[in-house]
Amino acid sequence: MGNSCRKKLKPKPTGIEEMKSKENSEKDNLQIILFNLNQNSYQSFSLSEALSLNYLKESEDESWIMLLKNTNDDDLLKIIKSFELHPIINYELGSTSVNQNQFISFDDYFLLSINDFSTQLSSPSTVKLLIWKKFMMIFCTEFVYALQEILKNYLNYTPIQQAESDSSSANERPTLELEEEYHCSVIEAIYYKIFELTLRHHEFLAQMVEEEAKMCLQSSNESNLRRRLDYVPKLSVVEKQLIFMKDLIKPKTPVLLDLLHSKKLSQSMSYYFWSLKSRIKDVKRKAKSCAELLKNAEHIYNSMVEFDISKNNNSISESMKYFSAISTMFLLIAFVDGAFGMNISLPGGDEDNYWPLATIFLFCIADVVILFAWFKLKKWI
Repeated sequence: MGNSCRKKLKPKPTGIEEMKSKENSEKDNLQIILFNLNQNSYQSFSLSEALSLNYLKESEDESWIMLLKNTNDDDLLKIIKSFELHPIINYELGSTSVNQNQFISFDDYFLLSINDFSTQLSSPSTVKLLIWKKFMMIFCTEFVYALQEILKNYLNYTPIQQAESDSSSANERPTLELEEEYHCSVIEAIYYKIFELTLRHHEFLAQMVEEEAKMCLQSSNESNLRRRLDYVPKLSVVEKQLIFMKDLIKPKTPVLLDLLHSKKLSQSMSYYFWSLKSRIKDVKRKAKSCAELLKNAEHIYNSMVEFDISKNNNSISESMKYFSAISTMFLLIAFVDGAFGMNISLPGGDEDNYWPLATIFLFCIADVVILFAWFKLKKWI
């Protein structure tokens, strides 16, 4: 498309120049790709060039998709003005808008926002679609799973290709096969596939959480202390994943129902969207099952911990009983030792014999033997 030119090295900018350079680099993050679905081709545009393509929303012959990645609030204001969009779109597409699943219908177009998760299972990322009869605008901040699959398998585009070429033609699967496959317009097929692939991604997450929950249940009665210490953070992570999954899938049903009742879909496409409703129910049912598994795993783990604590307490009690019995057996000897160790004369100590001392020793020994036999009979020692 453009002529290649040799760039000269420039000195490192400072002060105001550095701020301007930073602002320009942020603007460079904006990506605008236009896809011609009839010719299976795409082309990159600048924002000013894309604003001049506002006539595409009224296209009757060819189908188009405009992908806009990393748009800021100023870009959105220009797009809304150029494409004559409703003012509420500024908030719904803006950076201050809360990520959420929603459907908003207008006269000749509608807004469909769909949440999905990234590979790190952090905060959800939203794909926002503005859809006309033959034209669709896709707003995103990152290429989530559904968008990646659509771009790769149906539009033959990857982000790396943009750096290599400004325009290209698809030579793999033609986009118009979707029109024949679903018996509807290609635009309808595209946003149905985005919704369906997002739901498929949620099903994958539900399966992953279910497997983790089963593993937690199996290891909940782990007796190894080291593994048991690792169990608590593992259980906490799975519970957070389950909450994240519920937050993702719960809003999908009202959005789907709003879309079905809006009369924006063709008759043939409405059947496909109705089928997604049952799949959403299956994911919700699996989430409920995972919650029960985690609840049981936590109950078993707490029972095992309480059993170990009780066992340790019983062991301590047995040890205290043993030491108490030993102390009791030698209590009389300690008393005699303390009493006659204070310069007290022994009974019969004036006589020249050992019987008084021997009597005291025999009495102490008899006391120890009798108490030992008694404690042994009671199984205290």
